[in-house]
Amino acid sequence: NRGFMNNIATQMANTGYEFFGGGGLVAPTGPARSGDTSNNIWALLAAKGYEVRNTRESILALVDSPRDKVVCINPWLQDSSAMPYEIDRVFKEMEDPDDPNRNLSLAEMTKVAIANLYDGRSGKGHRRDPSRNQGFFIMVEGGKIDWACHANDAMAAIGDMIDFDNAIGVALEFLKKHPFETLIVVTGDHETGGMTIGHATTAYTAYYDRLLGQTNSFQYFGANQWATHKAAWTASVCPNVASPDNLAANPEMLALMESVFGLQYVTLNDYQKEKLEDAYDKSMCGTNNNSASENSYLYGGYEPMIVTITHILNERASLGWTSYSHTGVPVPIFAEGREAWRFAGFYDNTDIAKKLAQSMDLPALPVAK
Repeated sequence: NRGFMNNIATQMANTGYEFFGGGGLVAPTGPARSGDTSNNIWALLAAKGYEVRNTRESILALVDSPRDKVVCINPWLQDSSAMPYEIDRVFKEMEDPDDPNRNLSLAEMTKVAIANLYDGRSGKGHRRDPSRNQGFFIMVEGGKIDWACHANDAMAAIGDMIDFDNAIGVALEFLKKHPFETLIVVTGDHETGGMTIGHATTAYTAYYDRLLGQTNSFQYFGANQWATHKAAWTASVCPNVASPDNLAANPEMLALMESVFGLQYVTLNDYQKEKLEDAYDKSMCGTNNNSASENSYLYGGYEPMIVTITHILNERASLGWTSYSHTGVPVPIFAEGREAWRFAGFYDNTDIAKKLAQSMDLPALPVAK
């Protein structure tokens, strides 16, 4: 059960794997929910020989001073103790470029992982345990691409896709130096959100530059600027929830839409303004003029105002969404390096593991024909 966060962390400590990097632990000292274990993960990691590092400087130091067992946790953790969205990491870094504890990107964490696991650099023999065989396997996940697409936030997804692409670039640099024994496989477990290039309101024209005014993800905005606004204005807005211009008459909210999302209210058409007004009422007061079915369709399980802002911004840029969930759209798979030919074609996703086993000369597993 993936909700048993303490139990999963317990399993992590018991694997003996040499490197973990990225986000943190959701329930490190007790159960996340009923049925979960209640271990102290920090004590368990220490007992199993793991060192925990959670500053940028100490994590990057592993490039030149690797450790046998290390857990690297990004300094700033966002929702569910995950690494921040790349759009938010960049925003924070621009706000305080001299912060010594600024976060690592996925690409930087990938560089650290490779350097920490690679045994053969110039024959230095830097590992504490010389009996380990050379060679390694790393799985790198751009996990919040999925979360951004669930929320229909194109810019958050694009930012994390770029960071993921940069991580692939780090891996490709290693492959260039070790072309005959390195395999890189890139894929996804599923598509989410049904994001499409093109929208009914923009026909054959795209306006991607309209996305560039967005400075924060839906998550950061919801936890910060929006939370502050809602706390300050609910008491004055909700007694007049039936008013048709609660949003239009609130210059602070209009200014927030422009400063965080680059969305200028005066440039919107009447239908877009109507949708925003309904969403604002629903978010602020829990009610609007829509039916329950309409609200479910328009907002899913997300904050109505925020998801409506991203919908309209994305539509104006010529991007559309079909779902808040996973879709049946096939995902691509790319491979380069040793035995990359095995990964051509269409097949069940479970065959990827079997093809990897073959490529790494592991014991034979059945592969669908």
